Amino acid sequence: MIKTKNTILLTIIRNWCNVQKLARINEKETKCSFCYFQKYG
Repeated sequence: MIKTKNTILLTIIRNWCNVQKLARINEKETKCSFCYFQKYG
């Protein structure tokens, strides 16, 4: 179950980051979400 949850989380974060990049939202937010995943994912 842990691997499945991590895979789903990774997919969500990747999609979220892609949406942010398309929307050109603050880069700091994208970096923070990426660091959050690396730290807790």
